[in-house]
Amino acid sequence: MNIPSRSEFDQNHPVRTAVIKVASRCNLACTYCYIYEMADQSWRRQPQVIDTTTIEAIAKRLAEYAQYRSLSALIVVAHGGEPLLIGPERLAHFFTTISHGLDTVGCETHLGVQTNGTLLSMEAVQKLKSRKVHIGISLDGPPKVNDEHRVDKHGIGTSGAVLDGLSRLREATNSRPLLGGFLSYADISVPPIVQLDYFIELGAAQVDFLFPNFNHDTLPKEYRNGALGRWMIQLFNLWMDRSNQLEVRTFTVIMRLLLGGKFGYESFGAESQKTIAVEPDGTYHASDVLKSAYEGVTSTGMDVWHHEIREVESMPLIAATSSKAVSAANECLACPIFSVCGGGLVAHRYSKAQGFNRVSVYCEDIKLLVRHIMDRLKKELMGRPDVTVSVSSFSAYSHRV
Repeated sequence: MNIPSRSEFDQNHPVRTAVIKVASRCNLACTYCYIYEMADQSWRRQPQVIDTTTIEAIAKRLAEYAQYRSLSALIVVAHGGEPLLIGPERLAHFFTTISHGLDTVGCETHLGVQTNGTLLSMEAVQKLKSRKVHIGISLDGPPKVNDEHRVDKHGIGTSGAVLDGLSRLREATNSRPLLGGFLSYADISVPPIVQLDYFIELGAAQVDFLFPNFNHDTLPKEYRNGALGRWMIQLFNLWMDRSNQLEVRTFTVIMRLLLGGKFGYESFGAESQKTIAVEPDGTYHASDVLKSAYEGVTSTGMDVWHHEIREVESMPLIAATSSKAVSAANECLACPIFSVCGGGLVAHRYSKAQGFNRVSVYCEDIKLLVRHIMDRLKKELMGRPDVTVSVSSFSAYSHRV
């Protein structure tokens, strides 16, 4: 693994989010999936679903770590594959076991599940509601757009099943909304106004448009630098000019960072909350989006049976997604917008020749977007001497490269 490791920049952030892979399989066959359609095929060697013994071992390790780090709260997300494949009863048992373990050490648990939405039966919704589990749904926009890539094993579009599940979710949770938001693929062939209007009409509270998971070896030759950035700029302008309650996470995070905020998330910001993943067999892993790079990239060689989480938290690829300067390319550290972009998503920096020691394939796109948002903020806040829009707070990195 070729990845820079600058310990002087490691902020030693504690793990704040644990992503637990409760199922290694999925009932869909999305064309762009980084788990099933890209380089790392290790899912084939995983148990299809997590078992009770492994759940209990994970709960023990999380409680042990929360106590060690004196955490007041921890986010635990059930993930997959498709997490609802384990069934409503077992998924409920998972959340109950995790919550109970953390409760015993005085750590509040924020529970979540990321699902494709097609298996949201009324039983599943009621089980999740009773445990106050926030639900994230993957949806790429209107049916015609979504069903281009998000298809089942027979190549049939899935938007109808997702919208049925969403309807059941809203029917059962009207007085206590649990829908956390939507994850959507940023498809530059679709007009931004089509995407934005759809999610506004859907009544979404939050959506995040994810950059396609290409790296320097897989980026299509026909891709023109800046195309995604220009698409995102159009989307941003439309979003800013509309009076609506929809939060687009990429935009709100970038604006918060430009206004002096410290923490972003995996895709943006020089600092973000640390995350670990646990596979169904109990092995600890780095962020699973890295699986787009090569076989075994996320593996730590450690597991819940023999190792505490404290032994994993400072490993290079885990630290790399939290304190971004630890692993960013030298060119990134010298860049004036590094405090906002953080070098982009680590997975987008990979090439066989140089490992992760490169700038993002979307570097030009990110620069265009951040600078546009900065200029727009300056105009919007003109005449507000109490507010500063700045990207200079990380200039100290450049002389330490």
